[in-house]
Amino acid sequence: MNPAENVYRPCPCGSGQKYKFCCLSRDRDRRRELRRETPHVIGPDGRPTVVLDLVEGEQAHQLGLKLVEQMRAREAIPYLERAIEAAPIVPQPYNNLAMAHFLEGDPEKAIEICGRIDRAIDPGNVFALGNRIHFLMVLGRRRDAEETGQRILGLPGRDGFAVYKKCEALARLRWHDHVYDTATQGLPRAGECVDGLKFFAGTAAANLARYDEAERYLRQARSDRVHARMARRHLDFLGRRRGPGTLLEDWPYLEWGHWVSPGLLERMKGEEEARKYPGMVEALICLLNEGEEGDAPLRLLGLIGTPEAFDALRRIAFGTFGSDKLRMMALSELQDRGETDDHEPLDVWLEGRWHTIRPERLEVTTEIPSAFPEDLRASMASLVEALRAEDWGRAEALGRELVDRAPGCAQALHNLAVALAARGRNADAEDLLRRAIAADATYLFAPASLARLLLQRNRTAEARAILKGVRLPNQAHPDGYALYLLAQAEVALVEGDFEAAARAWEAAESVAPQHPAVREVGRDRGRPLVQYLAQSDQRHREALMRQRTRLLPRDAGLDDCMADYTRDQLREIAATLGLGAVAALKKVDLLGRLITALGDPEVVRQTMRSLPAPALKGLRHVWVAGWVCAHDDFTRVYGRDLGEDGAPSSLALLRPSGLLAEGTVGGQPSVLIPAEVRPTVEEEFSSLALPVASSGPATSGGTGSP
Repeated sequence: MNPAENVYRPCPCGSGQKYKFCCLSRDRDRRRELRRETPHVIGPDGRPTVVLDLVEGEQAHQLGLKLVEQMRAREAIPYLERAIEAAPIVPQPYNNLAMAHFLEGDPEKAIEICGRIDRAIDPGNVFALGNRIHFLMVLGRRRDAEETGQRILGLPGRDGFAVYKKCEALARLRWHDHVYDTATQGLPRAGECVDGLKFFAGTAAANLARYDEAERYLRQARSDRVHARMARRHLDFLGRRRGPGTLLEDWPYLEWGHWVSPGLLERMKGEEEARKYPGMVEALICLLNEGEEGDAPLRLLGLIGTPEAFDALRRIAFGTFGSDKLRMMALSELQDRGETDDHEPLDVWLEGRWHTIRPERLEVTTEIPSAFPEDLRASMASLVEALRAEDWGRAEALGRELVDRAPGCAQALHNLAVALAARGRNADAEDLLRRAIAADATYLFAPASLARLLLQRNRTAEARAILKGVRLPNQAHPDGYALYLLAQAEVALVEGDFEAAARAWEAAESVAPQHPAVREVGRDRGRPLVQYLAQSDQRHREALMRQRTRLLPRDAGLDDCMADYTRDQLREIAATLGLGAVAALKKVDLLGRLITALGDPEVVRQTMRSLPAPALKGLRHVWVAGWVCAHDDFTRVYGRDLGEDGAPSSLALLRPSGLLAEGTVGGQPSVLIPAEVRPTVEEEFSSLALPVASSGPATSGGTGSP
């Protein structure tokens, strides 16, 4: 007797009972269900018979497949349905019909077809299960997708195409180990899919921090029809030993177009429809990784509104991914969705360092009701006319009359102050402007004028404090807001922050392009120089970003840590170490000189003892964390390049010491202490030779927090 036909054998479910008394009845019911679902006709003998027209089925299927590949899903569906009718037990038309319905924006229908394939047509069909994972992920049903992923893991794949589909499905789940194993084990029988499997193997190896192996596979995948562009991108980054620079800090397998469909985009116009596809967060992350800087992906994330969508927005708003503009748009979207506390200060990465800001909602409009008394409006109009005509004597007289009649009116106080300042009476003007601010904190003309007046008297810190203390109103007049922005630009110029100045100028021009003060800035001959300096600052910041994303091992030595430094950076380290006669050295020779110097424990010891207390505290923080600390965690506390008093930050002081480096360790941007200097650092801190207040305990994973 066939053992499988023995109903008294142990039940395969592992219950310990006999099959007859356990799962036999359930399996009979399932076989009956499969027979009912399998397309058939009843033959002359009363038994079900499948009728096939393979020629017609294949012709219809090829026509439908061609239309699917051209993204003409609606036209493809009738052909694929005809193919199924002609050959109802062939699985390929079902798979492509499921994809056609997905392209049309109906993932639920697509999942239903995948289920039919798996139940009745071809149980365990890798393509059906792979598609099912994709469609489930789009609908946000990750747990169901992972259960399907566990099933697909046990399927070998009948050919190279099936193995490729399996890799793609596992990649959607970010199961890097399984992607790597599946791709590498499938390579010997990959056939036409060999380049695709090498791409998956290489990308998985990169995600597993096996960079040399990743380069080898990706180099061979550059001609892959589907993934060539991404393979070249990954290879370029790896060749320059850079991290991926993506939102999730991983090496992506798939692009935006591999997740989304035209039909879904058509449906996701409103909030109600967008919420039906929570898994589209994956697609939007791909789009952002590909460099999209517009607000459309952020707006869609806000519409989707799931915890995963808001997590992506927070990663942008409060992380270091993307541009400053992208961060501010993400923050604005979170504000609009009520996901931030408008009264709490927030740490945001801007201009290459962390800033504490208070996000404000502001509508710029000329339709603001005037708080000025009705009976004094004619006098105010005369005062404004006198100011424009630069008739300062008449303006002062009219201003004093208005202030006597309305002593709490910010507009009257401000305009009188302008007249007095024009006549050189700055102390009186300052007093009036402070009274105006106290009378109405939302009247932006007053702090803008006071800040500019203080700057003229070289009181930069006071001017910055005045602007920093402004709480923007819900609505502002464009002229007032433009003058407030121009004041910010002037303060930033004095402080040497050329990027902030250029950005404030551009904002003022967008708000009130015809305002005389704004137009004067546009004609300023010094503006091109400021913009050039702003671009130089940006290039410097981008260089630091490149160094932060370079791939470093956890035990990186000085040669790895300093290999990408510019000659100016190396000379700065040499100056810190007290090395002379380095100006004429070539970069490679200078690097060797520095490595030799920092290999001397006495040099390291003296350098540590010469560090200011804040820098030493930051260095100790990294030591406590286990030599490596997450870059974001460190810089939130130690990385502000300029403190409130204008002094350099701990990170800015440690960079030129050679004792701390920045890079990507294990896929995470980090700061680390180079291997050669660690013994001396350990000795100095452990012996309490350098007593510094503790910066916090070490945490798992080497990402200590203060």
